[in-house]
Amino acid sequence: MAGEKTEQPTQKKRKDSRKEGEVLKSQEVNSSITMFGAILAFSVLWRSMLDDLTYFYTDIFRNGFVTFSNITYETIPEIFSLMIKTLFLVSGPIVMLILVSGLFINYAQVGVLFTPKSIMPKANRVSLLEGLKRIFSAKTLMNFVKSLLKVAAFIFIGYLTIEPIIQTTTNLVTENLQTAIEFGATNMISLAIKLLIAMAFVSIVDYIFQWFQFEKKLKMSKQEVKDEHKNTEGNPEIKSRIKRIQSEMSASRMMQAIPEADVVIANPTHYAIALQYDKNKHNAPIVVARGADFLAKKIKEKAREFEIEIVEKRDLAQALYKVTRVGDEVPIELFDAVAEVLAYVYSLETKKMT
Repeated sequence: MAGEKTEQPTQKKRKDSRKEGEVLKSQEVNSSITMFGAILAFSVLWRSMLDDLTYFYTDIFRNGFVTFSNITYETIPEIFSLMIKTLFLVSGPIVMLILVSGLFINYAQVGVLFTPKSIMPKANRVSLLEGLKRIFSAKTLMNFVKSLLKVAAFIFIGYLTIEPIIQTTTNLVTENLQTAIEFGATNMISLAIKLLIAMAFVSIVDYIFQWFQFEKKLKMSKQEVKDEHKNTEGNPEIKSRIKRIQSEMSASRMMQAIPEADVVIANPTHYAIALQYDKNKHNAPIVVARGADFLAKKIKEKAREFEIEIVEKRDLAQALYKVTRVGDEVPIELFDAVAEVLAYVYSLETKKMT
């Protein structure tokens, strides 16, 4: 089928898609990296967090009765300041690391991207039919299955981890508070790491799925590739017309330059090359016009009109036509042959003058 999308997307298609805000991105990868950042922060900082909370509650129990029983406009800022300070010390580092890790993984997946078009209202976003298509799409089904797998995996891992912890907790009755807290924190981190491993597996599967879906969405039909090539490179008919106009303009400029030529080197029918040489301006003779067949005939007609000498040198004319363009100097390997022709033309002009 002509409209079947079987072709790989072009670079232009990828760039246009990015401008529309359509990029390869897995939200599960974001969640996994963010969770990793939280676990890392908690495992490093939980002792200092515990110290800050202990200080807060100690201060409340020691001074709380006096502070809260005599609340005034002067004591409210003090209480509020203590609560904010404790909240920042306890949760600030974790929140900051989560934020940094989230920004990092978003940048790693997408890079810097600002797409106003993606937030503009579109008709298909409020279309009932399009809404139903999105609900019953493969992507929605995959997200549903993914959510079920995540919940099942988390419940299973949680059960395997928490059950032995509950059995061991009874032995903590005879231990001091510090030992009990360290036991709880260690097991909490262990559970979080196991959940992170499960999330990492889900993230890998999700990223592969998102990649296949993204590539499938970007695929193009043969007609789309042709249309893009036509729009990028230009319509062949228009290009041909422009080329023809440019050729005509170039031929016109050449014809205007022929009266300044010193000689036209030609073979009987096919080629004609008009040369100009001014020893005060040029290091070597300059090609001011060149042509084959019909254009060669026009060059010779113009040369006769302005009484410019036409010298027929079959091999030299062919060689000049092959290796030079208008405005080029005669190449050094042909300079001797051209110099001989110019000497002949100058001798004829000298005879005419005498």
